Amino acid sequence: MSEEWRPILGYEGAYEISSMGRVRKVSPLVLSLAVHGKYYTVGLAGRGTLQHPSKTKLVHRMVLEAFHGKAAPGMVARHLNGNGRDNRLENLAWGTQSENMYDTVRHGTHVRARPKEQIEQAVAALRAGESSKSVAARLRLHRGSPRRWASKMGENR
Repeated sequence: MSEEWRPILGYEGAYEISSMGRVRKVSPLVLSLAVHGKYYTVGLAGRGTLQHPSKTKLVHRMVLEAFHGKAAPGMVARHLNGNGRDNRLENLAWGTQSENMYDTVRHGTHVRARPKEQIEQAVAALRAGESSKSVAARLRLHRGSPRRWASKMGENR
């Protein structure tokens, strides 16, 4: 039987009890995700002390730390499918920077691994007046890539 949580009568919004008999305090604040580049972040309120300051943390790192422990020195968080906003545990792994870069080549998100046709499509869209931000979002690119490619091809957008 899977565990299910419900509000404790008379204490709704403050405490919950589970079908297994466990009790937990419910935060009065709902945390919302923010987007930082291609990753989700969340602001965590501290206790106003040096030991517990407020921090903005990357969601994918928190998932890995919660289920696999802290990263060993030199390890980075990898998104195995190339989608930096897919923070399911099955899509995440600790690995070396080299493994992370190989992943970007494997799933086509590395700038040098882009098909020539996609680069040409992005530059053509800029020439037609589409903003670099819009082109990047539509083609799932880093926001600076279309401008950089256009610049290398002699465009001034």
